Amino acid sequence: MRLYCVRHCEALSSDVDPERGLSEQGLLDAAKLAEHIKQQNIIIPTVMHSGIKRAAQTAESIAASCGSEEVIADRELLDDQADVLRVVDAIKTWTRDTVLVGHMPYMSNLVSVLVMDADDGVNPHLLTYAPGTMVCLARSAEGRWVIDWIIKPENLQ
Repeated sequence: MRLYCVRHCEALSSDVDPERGLSEQGLLDAAKLAEHIKQQNIIIPTVMHSGIKRAAQTAESIAASCGSEEVIADRELLDDQADVLRVVDAIKTWTRDTVLVGHMPYMSNLVSVLVMDADDGVNPHLLTYAPGTMVCLARSAEGRWVIDWIIKPENLQ
């Protein structure tokens, strides 16, 4: 199983858009990520996001390119203030490749907890997450998570 952990793409400031939707650059970056997934023939059945506008917009762009069968908004699991351990427990039962689109510091904490196998949910940040960064985690036969690859929109054509 693979888990694709994505920080939403660049958002507008709350002065410009109180809902903080994606900026023009954010929309371009979401399209770049989507195109990369399509070119790599990556099929991801489930896409989940926090339900917040910028995460939803990023998730919708990705879902359109990866053959997604369902797009789920779940603020309880993916809000930036949510308990990371709740989604870690949920992931243990998942069998389908899934994209998770969320926020900072949540996404960095999630990747750190999964890769460093911490039970308390408290870890130093394993990596920085620029807007639009996608981290692909692969679960081994033993159930351990490892980072397979990381891509940032700035590294895509």
